[in-house]
Amino acid sequence: MKYLEMVKNHVADTASKLMLDLASLLDNALFQLDGVKDDWKRTEMAALREEVFHDFCALCVQNGIPVPAVEETLIAAQAPSADEKTREAHLVRVKTFVEPVLVKIGRKRSAKAKQLRALTECLSNLPSLSGYSGQVSAKQLECVINQMLIELGQEPVRPDYHSRKVGSVNGQPRAEKKVIIVDDDRKEMLKTARALAGWDGLEISFYLYESSGDHWNMTPEKRQAELSKAAQAVVETKSNVVLMDQGLGPIEGDDLVHTIHEICPNGTPVFVANTGGSDDKLRSAGALENCEKGRRLGGVARAVQYYGGFL
Repeated sequence: MKYLEMVKNHVADTASKLMLDLASLLDNALFQLDGVKDDWKRTEMAALREEVFHDFCALCVQNGIPVPAVEETLIAAQAPSADEKTREAHLVRVKTFVEPVLVKIGRKRSAKAKQLRALTECLSNLPSLSGYSGQVSAKQLECVINQMLIELGQEPVRPDYHSRKVGSVNGQPRAEKKVIIVDDDRKEMLKTARALAGWDGLEISFYLYESSGDHWNMTPEKRQAELSKAAQAVVETKSNVVLMDQGLGPIEGDDLVHTIHEICPNGTPVFVANTGGSDDKLRSAGALENCEKGRRLGGVARAVQYYGGFL
């Protein structure tokens, strides 16, 4: 828990709720990159975690405390892969492009020529091109440059923390509340939690649903056992609000809502649909709809808009 420890060591009791929440998210085992095995999801998680990291660093600067070192794993996860096949093809492609550029520049010493020489040198050091489009993104280029800076013993390029505006939720619940985010996607859980970070009186916990069986060959009995296990885990947190995803692999959010009602019919929490897809089934199961003035909101923003209404 290095980020929370850092906050407590430097600002102790004066730290804002937002700073503590961001530190907790960075420390949480669910949101470490080594917990994401799929390369594409790992890249997406790294990009989201990096935004949380930079928000945290901005708060450090604005509170007059040292910023933590950049996590090199965040940079590596977003840089192009070093796959041997794509690397070999890339080196050939770069050579045919870079060499004529260098010939055209020659020994010119103008500022533009130096910039162009630096860019071509950077390009020649790219480990590979993306296998999807044959191009590298601006973000991948940024990550490669930062990797090269670290190898040279230099600090990687960071955002301007002094001017960075770190968003937080406006308002607070009428009384202290516990909210649990139920999902099977770590990235979506982090996105939701980040949107709620800094809300005074709100305690956030997580239930990551991971199926213990084969999605396609699960028997009705096994599926019911999965539902009961997940429902019991959510109930035991004694949360006031459940942000419920619909698609949870072999089980679905609306079935989980019904099962929780069966376990504790007289003391169930408030359910809010927090799904990227259709929330019709969740609303049929009694979950609140995420909407504002009749307009459907997307993603995590929907969950945030709801809090002002019922907490």
